[in-house]
Amino acid sequence: KINENEINEFEALSAENGGIPIKVIDLLQTNGENSLYLPLENLYAQIKEKIVDVCEGDWPYIKTKYTLKSGAIFIFKSSTQKNNCSNLDCTVRDKCTEGCRHSIRIGLDGLLKPCGVRNDNTLQCLDGQVSDSDIITSLASGGKLSYAK
Repeated sequence: KINENEINEFEALSAENGGIPIKVIDLLQTNGENSLYLPLENLYAQIKEKIVDVCEGDWPYIKTKYTLKSGAIFIFKSSTQKNNCSNLDCTVRDKCTEGCRHSIRIGLDGLLKPCGVRNDNTLQCLDGQVSDSDIITSLASGGKLSYAK
């Protein structure tokens, strides 16, 4: 809801800069709190009359790309869209944006974070006790490898 009244400004920003994509992703509700939540349908309603092209994509995550008459581009990623992550047993599968499946985060402190949503599968790589098997398990749990139990 914070940026709901700024859709026209986002459109202008995109159009004036060669159609740089404005990515719109569902807010993940936490602890049942939804005071900031705004369904993507509300934002879509603000641009639907201006859409000249619609493109469905699946890399690096499933999304819908809308090109507007002005040349602006909006990319919508809904948490209700199908998730193709290979980790079918993931506890946060319904909240996953999948974009992180094609990237690995390693902090300056050596913390490997294979998933952008989860924190239960991080691994401290600078720990001398970490094995290759530990790294593979962590990466697989974040959908980076074909997931096999």
